[in-house]
Amino acid sequence: MSKLRILIVDDHPMMTFGVRAIFEESNFSEVIECNDYRLVSQKIEKHVPDIILFDLHMPMMNLERDFHNLHRKHPSDIFVAYTADYDATLIARCKNMGFRGYLLKAENVEPLKRKINAILNGETIFPDVEGGASGVPATLTPMQINVLKLMAAGYKNGEIAKALGISEATVDYHKRNIKELLGSKTSAESVAIGKANGWL
Repeated sequence: MSKLRILIVDDHPMMTFGVRAIFEESNFSEVIECNDYRLVSQKIEKHVPDIILFDLHMPMMNLERDFHNLHRKHPSDIFVAYTADYDATLIARCKNMGFRGYLLKAENVEPLKRKINAILNGETIFPDVEGGASGVPATLTPMQINVLKLMAAGYKNGEIAKALGISEATVDYHKRNIKELLGSKTSAESVAIGKANGWL
């Protein structure tokens, strides 16, 4: 059985590196990277991906206009929003634009794989939202909390990986997502925010 072919459209190289590492490490998929939304059509035509994970915030991009043009050119391709933003208004916009799903960068690896497989099997996957609330999730995922607790205890990446039974690449992936969600620039700042919110 051939591996999935995933095209990741994201202008953050560390994010695409992390996703590539965890997916290819587990033999889940082959990952093709694209850091400019204007080159997506070329990548689709060259690599014929099974699914396209599409970051919603890229330089110079007007989401509605540019995604509409892209989707019109490639109507049968499966586009999935892949973002750190848990925003009811943005989720609704993505549904209306023709995205087949809305996946959060904070998602743990195994649930992310399951959701990708479900979308490929014809399902649409969008977060449940209530009352139009917007902003980042109120808390991190349980795995992210565990990573943050070990960071606070002074564990290095290798020690965190061993303690949680995951790879160092997956630890890096979670640490990057924690920073993006919390708006922190350093691990120490992430830990401080965690303590301030009572997560540690």
